[in-house]
Amino acid sequence: MNGVRAIKLLGLILGVVLLNIIVLSPGLLGVEIGGTSVFEIALGVTLLFVSLLVVLYGSYILLFKPSSIPAVKTLKSYEDYIAALTQYKNVKVLKKDIALALDQISRMEKKRSTLLDVLGQRFESTELSFKKFNAVSYEVAKLFYLNIRGILNKLTVFDASEFTLFSASIDPRSSQINWCKKRQLCTMNI
Repeated sequence: MNGVRAIKLLGLILGVVLLNIIVLSPGLLGVEIGGTSVFEIALGVTLLFVSLLVVLYGSYILLFKPSSIPAVKTLKSYEDYIAALTQYKNVKVLKKDIALALDQISRMEKKRSTLLDVLGQRFESTELSFKKFNAVSYEVAKLFYLNIRGILNKLTVFDASEFTLFSASIDPRSSQINWCKKRQLCTMNI
């Protein structure tokens, strides 16, 4: 559980407690559960029951329900993809990867425009060969941008602190050496 959810849960519990104190306190609203009026008793019991339900449901939402993954907005053009990736450019652990992705997008567009220029010089735009080459070029670009969209979807749920903990784990080779040394199985130099 992260700190934001803990603060929200604490705020929910404090809000319910304050509401119950205000309503059930004899000095404020003065609703008594053991009072003389049937309406007062029903109101007091209902308030406690609803308070319990609100705390239980809020705890479930904040502690156990997985957060929804926001979908990447509709990206249609080359500039939209660059703008979406640029949002993550300043994340320290992703800086090189985002720069590489941005470079690949610009190179892809440059190569595609060059290919279309060459096809325009070699074939007429109404020829079947031109249409086939253009269709293949379009499908490759579509697949490329589909992969970029997948990367963007994964980046929306990315947590830099978890990544640094994961990437700082022990090197597999050193853990293998330690395992061998513990069991005195190392007969060869690893």
